[in-house]
Amino acid sequence: MAAKPIVMEQLNQVVKLYQDGKSIKGIVRLTGLSRNTVRSYLSLVSEDVCNTKQSDKALAEIFYNQDVASYKGDRYQQLLKHFEGADRELTRPGVTRQLLWREYMDVCPDGYAYSQYCYHLQQFLRKKDVVMHLEYKPAEQIMVDYAGKKYHYVDELTGERQKVRTYPVR
Repeated sequence: MAAKPIVMEQLNQVVKLYQDGKSIKGIVRLTGLSRNTVRSYLSLVSEDVCNTKQSDKALAEIFYNQDVASYKGDRYQQLLKHFEGADRELTRPGVTRQLLWREYMDVCPDGYAYSQYCYHLQQFLRKKDVVMHLEYKPAEQIMVDYAGKKYHYVDELTGERQKVRTYPVR
């Protein structure tokens, strides 16, 4: 399926309503999904799935693993090997995705183009990244993220470069 998949709760609701004997038109009315979406998901389900209670994991295997594209080629494996070091490199100041892509193209001249490289890198990092949502009251505290190289200034008396020190705000 090329469209964005529906969430698991909606999928469970569609299967449950189908098990209860509702028509496609009735399922559409109750779920708010389009008729073609309901019809395409129900075409993937077999009678034995509808007659038994399935776990979310089993339903996900049935409905979401319909990709026919295979990424198991040598070119993709080389890309994954490159990504293992690239995620560490991206944390260093001055390192960009384009710089990493140029290094990748030097090693693999028949590799992926820049747009596909960025797409696969995003997918690779999404599996590794941990995200935390911070909730706070506005103007109660300030959060500053320093990225890149640290600032410096030149001492006019000595002509030396002095690093700017950053302190946490409390």
